[in-house]
Amino acid sequence: IDAIFLEPAQIYQRSDVAVAALEVSHSPGCVGYLISSQHGRTAYLPDTGPLPQSTKSQLWRVDNLLLDCTFWGDNWYPDDHLAFEQTIQLAQEVEADTLYLTHLSMHHTQPVTSRQIEECIARYGGRVRLAYDGLRISLASKHARPSATQPASCITVS
Repeated sequence: IDAIFLEPAQIYQRSDVAVAALEVSHSPGCVGYLISSQHGRTAYLPDTGPLPQSTKSQLWRVDNLLLDCTFWGDNWYPDDHLAFEQTIQLAQEVEADTLYLTHLSMHHTQPVTSRQIEECIARYGGRVRLAYDGLRISLASKHARPSATQPASCITVS
């Protein structure tokens, strides 16, 4: 496997798929990714705080947004991570079609279960979902499907 390191604003193109590195607010060197093809756009920003305006503008009306949702309740690290309400607000601001909550932490001011989060996000009519290990999202459609063939602790975009 060849590794390609992208700096913010760099784009890697292969066939009809482009991968752009996006600036995020986290540790130095961290980036998110915008994966684009003729079939749609998927953004993967699993570990970030509030996004710079330049990144938000690139996410405008993205099909799938996989976004940091580290905290439920108080945000213990507001410069480096997002809390549930911030994640929802950011997705609404960029008018993302489907938001996937990822990077959920077990450290909360108020304990919460996956079931409780599912109940809370039900009000968004399927536009907000929980990401999970082995999740696959096709660039050809806006709907995720589980994959028994993917290794655990992996979110893949195919």
